[in-house]
Amino acid sequence: MLMLPAPAVAASGGGATTGGDTTGADPPAETAPPVPRPSLRLLSCVSRCSGNATAASTGRMVTVQPKGILRVRGRNLGQVSTVVFAGVDGPTDDVRAPVRRRTEDQITFRAPTEAPVGPLRALDAYGRTSRPTHASVEVSQPAPAPAPSSAPAPAVPPGPLDSLLASGHVFPIQGAHDYGGEDGRFGAPRAGHTHQGQDVPAACGTPLVAARGGTVKTNTSQYAAGNYVVIAGDTGYDYVYMHMRDPALPPTGTTVATGQPIGYVGDTGDATGCHLHFELWAPPGWYTGGAPIDPLPALLAWDGKSTP
Repeated sequence: MLMLPAPAVAASGGGATTGGDTTGADPPAETAPPVPRPSLRLLSCVSRCSGNATAASTGRMVTVQPKGILRVRGRNLGQVSTVVFAGVDGPTDDVRAPVRRRTEDQITFRAPTEAPVGPLRALDAYGRTSRPTHASVEVSQPAPAPAPSSAPAPAVPPGPLDSLLASGHVFPIQGAHDYGGEDGRFGAPRAGHTHQGQDVPAACGTPLVAARGGTVKTNTSQYAAGNYVVIAGDTGYDYVYMHMRDPALPPTGTTVATGQPIGYVGDTGDATGCHLHFELWAPPGWYTGGAPIDPLPALLAWDGKSTP
């Protein structure tokens, strides 16, 4: 008698196979494609830069002011949500900044006010980090403005003050503006001091001009005042413009004319919302023996208004 072999048993699923029938067999598992790791290549400063604007893969330093905009170019950046300022002491001094805009090949973000000097890493939505940038970032911390003198404020001479209200001035903001509330007035309480000027809210980017011609005494930046400029006017008074969007246009030591463009309204430094903080200092001037005076009457006179 001829003996036939027993039917084969399927190796998977426990069921027998008959011809091409695979009923009862497990379907093949689908493998998710790997997530590409972000890669950073070129670091640059877009706004509020201090020094080098761009650093390629040569390891140079990029210096930016607090709240300045940085850009990093690379690959696989579409899922990056956070940039880590890595510093040099491991994770203990890391500071994170959220990404503002992203594409597959570049991201932009603001520099935190306090961040360590060192390279950057990109962190994506999958928890994957890039290798550190070759270039390092330094967030500059400008020296504070001179402290106000504790000496009593000298009396304001009446003659020169009258000249501030007369013709020969222009209103410093060339666009829509208002005068805010009581907390923005001269003498309003602040932490440890009183407000030394008048806040004039206006949209960021509104042009600013010199209310009166003179010589640029100071053009710099400070953590509270932001970008600011001091112009020693030909009236004997100093005119101060703070929280400007960018560093003022005229360099220190140059002469400016009445109505000459000097910059734009901003919100740099310790500012809440876009506005010009404007100060007037009596002779001999700003932190050189003079004292601030209420600039609102002069602003109203230049603005052609009788009430704020």
